[in-house]
Amino acid sequence: MKKGVGKVIVAVVMSLVVLAGCSKLDPAEIAITVDDMTISAGLANFYSRYTQAIYETYYAGYFGEDMWGQEVSEGVNYEENVKESVQENLENMLLLEKHMDEYDVSLSDEEKAAIDESTTEFTDANSQSDIEKVSGTKDVVNRLFTLIAIQSKMTEAIQAGADTNVTDEEAAQKKLTYVDFVFESEESDEADAADDETSDDTDSSVTANAEDEFTDEEKAATKAKVDAFLEGAKAAEDFTAYCEEQGVTATEVTFDSDSYSPSTDVIAAADVLKEGEFADPIEYSGGYYVVKLLSEFDQEATDTEKTSIVNERKSTLYTETIDAWREEAEITVNADVWKKINFKKLTVTIKQAESEPYEDDAQTDDVAE
Repeated sequence: MKKGVGKVIVAVVMSLVVLAGCSKLDPAEIAITVDDMTISAGLANFYSRYTQAIYETYYAGYFGEDMWGQEVSEGVNYEENVKESVQENLENMLLLEKHMDEYDVSLSDEEKAAIDESTTEFTDANSQSDIEKVSGTKDVVNRLFTLIAIQSKMTEAIQAGADTNVTDEEAAQKKLTYVDFVFESEESDEADAADDETSDDTDSSVTANAEDEFTDEEKAATKAKVDAFLEGAKAAEDFTAYCEEQGVTATEVTFDSDSYSPSTDVIAAADVLKEGEFADPIEYSGGYYVVKLLSEFDQEATDTEKTSIVNERKSTLYTETIDAWREEAEITVNADVWKKINFKKLTVTIKQAESEPYEDDAQTDDVAE
């Protein structure tokens, strides 16, 4: 528990700025009801504000000043999207708590003590006025950390029921290598020549891309180059060394029939090859691919895929379990409470710690806003 999710939340200091008058939130109101269990408005506000702090600290630079007003789907802005996610997660936490006995899950005295310690660390690290704005009282923080601890243990317990047996045949991966020959226009040739006459600090090259329009002559010139390269590649004993001699870069990729990188055409062509064989040149909008199959079975990549399949099964089992509980439960949401949690009227960021927050020795370091 000491290095769990609760510890991540605890080792931060929140920095708050009131941008406009906020609607008065009564922390004792009920924000969510799941059967006979409830989430208070205070808890909903605190968890929302912490989530808001993460987004504003790490993503505001990408989205700009009107981050929360930006539309992420038809009729739904970013604030509404994040609050909906927070709301759903809180509902899931109650459902997980409700079904703890079915999985023989409980919190040990040591875990409860760690939650108490983390609660004290958080409340001691933040000013009373900031705590009030985010409803971060000891009772609220302790309750959230308890729910997070339960969620972590229940997730592990549910996922333990997933089938972890994956055969080599189910996860089989092959390995190919390819060289990408992009079409070159006359303009790019001229730019390359000009670049040779300029200083190293000047980049005058023109890079071909999928949206460029090329003449038949330009495409034919690239095809001739590809054909010559492929003829030499088939005769070469060492493909990697041959690519180096030709001044081109070969990229290795592991794949199965469902893969799509570098392109579905490349995957389809390589999937029918025998080890060591080359596919015919594969044309795409920006040039040609030369493809060679290196291995019909790559054990390392297959083992990695096995892990991915098991993780997907665990995730699916967890989601299906939660969804089934949702269908059986009576869930009520107090929309008035959630409207009062307004991200645009109160900005919340995190003052960074010098060390990673999940380390035991993490200490908060106030950074000027």
